[in-house]
Amino acid sequence: MAVDLELSRGEFLVPVLIRAVRAVGVQCGLDLDRLADASLAAEAVAHAWSADADGVEPLRVRIVRTGRAMEIAFDFPAPGDARRVHEAPVAPGAAALDALVAVVSVEVVGGASSRLALSVRP
Repeated sequence: MAVDLELSRGEFLVPVLIRAVRAVGVQCGLDLDRLADASLAAEAVAHAWSADADGVEPLRVRIVRTGRAMEIAFDFPAPGDARRVHEAPVAPGAAALDALVAVVSVEVVGGASSRLALSVRP
């Protein structure tokens, strides 16, 4: 199962993203704690990205079920976005993004965009 989203900044960014993450997470059989971690991580990424009001390019997200795990890949329009979002605080007093998911990877894609991938496992 895979869900592909193209999201613009605005009031529907976070609710749509969270619903998609939860839907795939339930299909993976993740427990409530892991679903909450995945939702918090995705929400933090969306908020950190949308805080930069300079661009109008959409955020592309691919959420894939891989057995009992879930991969969430954020494709950002600018090469530095993935690194900036990864380093942004999740929430005041909350754990870092790396503590919420099993694996975080950041890469520049083709020199013009960047990708932040999160792996959520049981």
